[in-house]
Amino acid sequence: MAGAAEAAGRRSEGGSSTRAPRLDVEEAQLVAELAALINGDEPPPVPEGLDAERFEALCHQHGVASAIARAPGAPRRPALALRHLKHFARSVEVEERRDRALSALADAGQSAIVLKGADWAFRVYPDPGMRPMVDIDLLAPPG
Repeated sequence: MAGAAEAAGRRSEGGSSTRAPRLDVEEAQLVAELAALINGDEPPPVPEGLDAERFEALCHQHGVASAIARAPGAPRRPALALRHLKHFARSVEVEERRDRALSALADAGQSAIVLKGADWAFRVYPDPGMRPMVDIDLLAPPG
């Protein structure tokens, strides 16, 4: 069975393969900016003809809007920065709810561990606004 990347990028017709589809300008820019962020390089210049709305939609679709908005040296993108601030405000709210839930469980003599976003946002990410979340996942023993 073909791997996901191979299946997405190539198709077989009578034993021959075709190349992966070309990236459009917004997809190519997103890949280039993520590569620069990962490698600690300056982001590439914004190319002529870039559709800012499509670029921002791709950032949201792939869950990297906050990372792109906060990248050192990145072009100003108010819509992405606003989205990041909303995620940050939500993370503060989630943190407060998480702490209240854990406190209530502790008062009842129960323990729980925090899973996924509500934990990772504060321990793994450099800024909790980079980890969008909508709920709190707790794991507690039965009883």
